[in-house]
Amino acid sequence: GLALIIIITDADGTLDQSEVKLTVNGGGILDLGDHTNSSGGRWVPSSDNVSGTWTNTGNNITGVVSLNLSSLGEDFDEDSPVTVGTGSVAENTAIQIVVRNTDELGLNLSSLSSNGGIGSLTEDADNDDYLYGMTDFGALWTVYDPSSTDNPETLTIEYPLAQRGARVFVTFGETTTTKSASGESCTVADLTVANLLDADVADASDYNMIVVGGPCANTVAAELFYACDAWPFGAGEGVLKMVENGDNVALLVAGTDSTDTRRAAKVLADYASSDLSGDEAVV
Repeated sequence: GLALIIIITDADGTLDQSEVKLTVNGGGILDLGDHTNSSGGRWVPSSDNVSGTWTNTGNNITGVVSLNLSSLGEDFDEDSPVTVGTGSVAENTAIQIVVRNTDELGLNLSSLSSNGGIGSLTEDADNDDYLYGMTDFGALWTVYDPSSTDNPETLTIEYPLAQRGARVFVTFGETTTTKSASGESCTVADLTVANLLDADVADASDYNMIVVGGPCANTVAAELFYACDAWPFGAGEGVLKMVENGDNVALLVAGTDSTDTRRAAKVLADYASSDLSGDEAVV
């Protein structure tokens, strides 16, 4: 295997700090946690961060090492999320690196914590070996955890050069609608598709629409379906919901986060094999 060893010392060669922080391209701060020595011990610094002791049990690390990724509030393009604030207050996402019984390193997935929008990682709809989560700043965390082997997990973090923004579209076209005793139904006929940003729609009731993205990102979704602060679904959930829209109809395709929205869109795209009925389906 490949090991990265970073040692920070004073001019006299004494250990000066107990952790390593790296600035990644884009401005994120990656804290690699406490220094460890080659035998698997853990450095416990004194109050002055110069002297301290190594602790170990056999060759196992005592405790865990937490890997933390921070995005400063001042790096957000617009108003920061309420969980982050402004200025130097950071968005933080952390996960624990642990030692397994075989003295192999691994990730404690249940330890993932974030004030930046990731409640937990979401399993990919097409391949359950992959789990995803994206922070409010737009850092994408991907874990590859192959179920067919006992190999350690692989964590990949894609950090944007600038805050990642959502591209929200409203899709509409020529459709026919009919009333029935059970409610509204919609039959697609010679669909002419136009993709627009929500800001480009002056009057939503003029169109039959497929509205993509939740109410906190899409103003049309907030107008026709839910207020941003009244979103009723949790992490890992999405919804397909149809409502009357004047003389037309509107279909919402949205999730709690961007990954959930993508999964809801996949369900709609595969409607022929999905068990969809009624005017609302939680996916």
